[in-house]
Amino acid sequence: MKTFQQFIAEVYDKDVMGSSQIRRTGEGGRIGAERKKTTPERRRMKAVGGKSWTLIALGAHAVSLGYNVIHYTLELSEGYVGKRYDAFFTRISVDKLKVNKEKVVDATSDLPGQLIVKEYPMGKASMSTIESHIKKCIDLDFKPDLVIIDYVDLLSSKRRNGERKEEIDDIYTSTKGLARELKLPVWSVSQVNRAGAKDNIIEGDKAAGSYDKIMIADFAMSLSRQKKDKVNGTGRFHIMKNRYGMDGMTFNAKVDTSTGHIDILNEMTEEEEDAQNVRPKQSKTEIGLDNLDKEYLAKQFFALNK
Repeated sequence: MKTFQQFIAEVYDKDVMGSSQIRRTGEGGRIGAERKKTTPERRRMKAVGGKSWTLIALGAHAVSLGYNVIHYTLELSEGYVGKRYDAFFTRISVDKLKVNKEKVVDATSDLPGQLIVKEYPMGKASMSTIESHIKKCIDLDFKPDLVIIDYVDLLSSKRRNGERKEEIDDIYTSTKGLARELKLPVWSVSQVNRAGAKDNIIEGDKAAGSYDKIMIADFAMSLSRQKKDKVNGTGRFHIMKNRYGMDGMTFNAKVDTSTGHIDILNEMTEEEEDAQNVRPKQSKTEIGLDNLDKEYLAKQFFALNK
């Protein structure tokens, strides 16, 4: 495993940045240069919904408290995830880290906890891959206190011939089984379906792929950020499930997607939640038809013509 100094030299070196494939070791780690990004990957990194940043904030906070964290990334490169952690620790946005290399070293050199970032290609790694890597880290005297997977849905399943729902259920069941076996908390994120993407407060029935993932999890929390929230740097966290405590609460939050800092502001009242759940009315035309009515009539028109 490369040292932190080698990571700094490679990720922030102008001659290496963006021109070299990331170099890995068997243990993973905050190493390697940022790989040259294709157009789709550039767009994906600009999509600041907040899910991956929430995991960064969780892992960074744990490291700052003295815990050891392993962060598995299946979508972003190791180098870029490492830079997001640096942005959190320094409160400097990712795009300005390169010119503040000394501040990165100062802010991260004395952290009480340790962090390993390990990248796997999506769809190639399975929960068995994750388990093998964790046990290898333990053999090398790095015992994690927290495991983060960004995100579990991108792992491969043993069930290759079943429906996608069965594959997702199998992945989540295996994840929970590993967490219980190793006695480690495992955090991940997941997508919502199209209906949930429009909600100001996202409930558990809006989980994409399989609702059973909510049933398997011990704790489930949603983050809603509409267009206005992304402009204002706000969002709403809703506790969908809590096996060991209260649930159903919704909290306003300030979300800074340039450095990953999230501030929980206050719990919403029932009146505020009801107001958030009311969707805006459809605009009416002069003859009293809204957009849904027009779509329905259009479908009926083409069906009759057939």
